[in-house]
Amino acid sequence: MMVSSIFKSFAMGTVLFASHASGQNNWDINFLTATADFENGNTNDIKMDYEIGTARSSYTVELFDTSCTQAISAPIFEIGTSITAKDDNHDTLEILVNVDLAQLPSQNTFYDPLSGRLSFC
Repeated sequence: MMVSSIFKSFAMGTVLFASHASGQNNWDINFLTATADFENGNTNDIKMDYEIGTARSSYTVELFDTSCTQAISAPIFEIGTSITAKDDNHDTLEILVNVDLAQLPSQNTFYDPLSGRLSFC
């Protein structure tokens, strides 16, 4: 009987904590998908989708070099974003990256012209 009353108290505390927490900002960031298509004329070469917490009033999207410590400031990337509602707790953040392929060979911190590999965080 004592175990039962402890469990009931624990269950009630969990419900109260969960309902209180749901009123707070949700800072979730969950990676969903990434695709790349570098066909000529394509305006969104790289597309990434993330699940983020709802009610986020601001966010910043930056690309970093392969060490993930230095932001890439080269003007060869054009980044666009959009947010769509998903459910009560999450939205979907879509990041679209257009790459100026003509400038890639002159950059060596995130592009390897020998392999044709573009790497960033």
